[in-house]
Formats: sequence, structure tokens, C-alpha cells
Amino acid sequence: MLSILNARLLSRLSTAVARQPVLLVSASRLPILVARRSFITSIPLAFPAVRAPAKSTAGRKTATTAKKTAAKKKPATKKKAAPKKKPAAKKVATKKKAAPKKAAKPKGRVAAKKPVVKKSTRVTRAQAPPPRGPSPFILFSNEYGKNHKDVSIVERAKLSGAAWRALSEEEKQPYVTLSAARSTVAQEERTRYFASVDPDLLRRLNKQRIASKKNRIPVPRILRKPPSSFFLFLSEIRDPSLSAVENAKSAGAAWKTLPESEKEVYRERCLELTKEHKLKLEERAKHLPKSA
Repeated sequence: MLSILNARLLSRLSTAVARQPVLLVSASRLPILVARRSFITSIPLAFPAVRAPAKSTAGRKTATTAKKTAAKKKPATKKKAAPKKKPAAKKVATKKKAAPKKAAKPKGRVAAKKPVVKKSTRVTRAQAPPPRGPSPFILFSNEYGKNHKDVSIVERAKLSGAAWRALSEEEKQPYVTLSAARSTVAQEERTRYFASVDPDLLRRLNKQRIASKKNRIPVPRILRKPPSSFFLFLSEIRDPSLSAVENAKSAGAAWKTLPESEKEVYRERCLELTKEHKLKLEERAKHLPKSA
């Protein structure tokens, strides 16, 4: 088979290079051709790949053997063992001598802190104004109750009321006289009280009474503060046909639109009235009899 292929190759070469002399090559020197074919195409021709000449391993072996012999000749240098460190001597913890305790001084008595007492703003009974004198009926009712202690308070009030109505005017007269005398003394005490009392205390007292659903204590006119500049203006333009609320609304609207020059007139009047009021209080306090 190979001889046939060589013959075909030679024939092709001869046709391609007709003019050049053809060198006959023996079959032994021709390279072996390997034919690969498929069932569809014609038979192709391919030369086998040229193998690279194998490198001689003799040189490698001699080099490696030489290195091994050199390594054997060199004596292995043993590392010198590091000198063992001597164990450090344990430090003996030296206890510090405790400082001698100072003799404790005898503790004296610590003064106890006084509790902070908050000042109460509540007005007591002693700070309130003295009561008015009793009425004739109250005097009779107190006398009647002493003779009827076996009866309840409600029943006693009913019986005393019926007995008072049954009295004649002559029988009532002693109680009326005694009531007038006591009322005179009580009124003097109240006058002295209101002359020296702080107006702020009366305001606080009236707040307490309103909270307890009691009537306000009427403040004497001499202790009343003078009206403000707005109320002076309101008193001038007050309309009697309108209610107090309606008058206040209309006066407030008019006061807002009032020029500052006109407002200043009412402010000056208010300042003068305040000074006069202060002088009256000081003068009245001088002439009042001192309380016992």
C-alpha cells in the first residue's frame, strides 16, 4: 500500500516540476505518509508531524548527582541550643506597714436640720375680721337653747322660732337693746381691723369664702382701691339703659380707638386718686384707738 502511494506522489511531483531533474528517492528514505479519508471526500494525504529530537537526560542526571554528592560532603551544621534562661526569682510581696490609725475624735451631737415649714397662704380665723354683733333673735335663741338641751338642734331651732314669734314687742325689747350695745362694740373692733389690715389678706380671704360657697366680706370704701384709667373712662360714657356686660363691651371698643393724648388724661387722674387714697389710710390709722 505504501509503495502505491509513493508512486502516486512521485508522478505528481514529476508533472509539477517537469523541467527540473528529478531525484529518485528510495522507498526507505521517503517519509511515511498517513492517509486519512472520510466516506465523502477523496483520499487526502498528510505527512506525520516531525518529532523533536529527545533531549539527552544524561546531562541532567550528572548535574543532579553532582549536587547530591556536594550536599552529602557538607556536614550538617547543628544549631547551638540557646542557653536556658534561669527562672526569675519570685518577688516576695512586701506588705506595707499600715499607718497607725488616728484616734477617732468623739463625735459631738449633730444638730438636727429643722424641717422647712412652708408658709401657708390660708387665712386663719384669727386673721379674719371680727364678727358683727348678734341680732335680737340670736340672743333669744341662745337663751332658749340652754333650757331645752334635751332636744335636737333642728327641733330646737323650730321651737325657738315659734316662741320668738309668740313674744310681744315689749317682751322682745330687752333683746333688741342688748343687741344694739353689742353691735356697737363689734363695729368699733371691725373699724380698727379694716384700718390696719392688709388688703391682700382680704382678697385671699374672699377667695377662700367663695371656694367654700360663702358670701364675700364687704371691704370698706376707704380700703377700696381707686378705679383704673379705663374704669374712669367707663364711668363717664356709661349708658344706664344697657347692662354691665354691654357697657363694658362698648367702652372697651371705644377705649381702643381713643387717642393716646386723651388716654393720658385718665391715667393722670388715676395716679392722683391713688396718692390721695394712700394718704387717707395713713391719716386714719393715726387717729384710730389702739386695740387692747
